[in-house]
Amino acid sequence: MSEIEPIIGSKNFWGVEIRKKGKVNVNRFHKELIPWFHKYKYSFLEKGLTGKQASDGREEKIEWTASRDVDSYFRFNIVVEFIVQRWRGEKAEVIVRYKAYIEKDYKNRFTKYKKTGEFFRKIYERYLIKEKLGKFSGKLHAEANDFIDKTKEVLGLVAK
Repeated sequence: MSEIEPIIGSKNFWGVEIRKKGKVNVNRFHKELIPWFHKYKYSFLEKGLTGKQASDGREEKIEWTASRDVDSYFRFNIVVEFIVQRWRGEKAEVIVRYKAYIEKDYKNRFTKYKKTGEFFRKIYERYLIKEKLGKFSGKLHAEANDFIDKTKEVLGLVAK
């Protein structure tokens, strides 16, 4: 099993959350944010789209996952969750959550050798590719923050 290097949040916990209350055009999420993933060469998947009727309108939840193989050992992952609580027309409360992490040994080259492989993986990461991991951590952090800024722009929280 591959190991995770958390950058924003972790695989199990959200790291950044943005909230907006007011006029929201949900269609802009698909129109303007999905091309960002293609620009950075991420494989994009819309994992879930659920909706339910609530007392104050409709609530929708959208989850996106995107990944990119950086090399044969590292994979970048960005996960985004949109919760849209509508109460009248385009007026809504939107909560957007993010996590970004690096998946190490995603092809399970070391872990298939059990304890011996785990020992060599730790040596490999600690001594041979330590600088590379630091470089890739910085790169994913910058890309995730760029995506967060793009989301804020789409939500109208920052000027273009």
